[in-house]
Amino acid sequence: MLLPGVDRTMSKLPALRRRLDTEAAYHDCTFAHPERDKVYSLPIPPIVDGYIQTLLCNVQDKRIIEIGCGTGGNLLRLASKGAYVWGVDISQEAINRCRELVSDGPLASRIHLSVGDAHRLKFPDAFADIIVGNAILHHLELEVACGELYRCLRPGGRAVFLEPLGHNPFINLFRMLTPHRRTPTERPLKWSDIDLLSRKFRVSHKEFFCLPIVAFVPGILGMPRVFRWGFSFLYRIEKMLKIDRLLRKYSWITVLELHKEI
Repeated sequence: MLLPGVDRTMSKLPALRRRLDTEAAYHDCTFAHPERDKVYSLPIPPIVDGYIQTLLCNVQDKRIIEIGCGTGGNLLRLASKGAYVWGVDISQEAINRCRELVSDGPLASRIHLSVGDAHRLKFPDAFADIIVGNAILHHLELEVACGELYRCLRPGGRAVFLEPLGHNPFINLFRMLTPHRRTPTERPLKWSDIDLLSRKFRVSHKEFFCLPIVAFVPGILGMPRVFRWGFSFLYRIEKMLKIDRLLRKYSWITVLELHKEI
């Protein structure tokens, strides 16, 4: 079952096709040359990664779809916890690198890979226990993708996504000044997008990093150790002053947990 308006959106296939072609070409280049961007090649800050892992701590024998699986590191981590995982990415280059990583490993039988479009996932209805993604929803036509997530999840299933937020004026200025660092079709999530997801799912979300965005500066200058240390230090200050509660809308990252009701 899709949200109202999805049929209307999917009828505009030429525009959606152009968007998907743009995303595929950009990410093929990104995965072929991962060293080219000092900001977006930085790892997820451990604080956020640790929180996500608490949400995915019990995945034994679960069916998990990862949308935008990239080069496969998270697929391996989930498979090592006993899950059966299906990695989907719009980039053929990403899937090629995934196959190199997992093809001959001990977890290969638990990992399945395909080039695919998150607007039309090639899975049966109610296929997955869990769907995950790292910075993928903001690349999509959200209303269409929301319907596909809902269709592919079993009743009682859930989805976990890490996404950038689009309310902080300083981050938005950085985005405006560096358009080459992203595709022209992506758009950081807004509070209104979370409301849209809430039409289909029971949504909970937690925001991270308002003050720590200052650490972007050494990240841009190619100092990843200083970036990681700065994030950690500024995060502790932010928590102590409760800035994360007062200004959560202006944070850099939100982690969304979407529950499909039984």
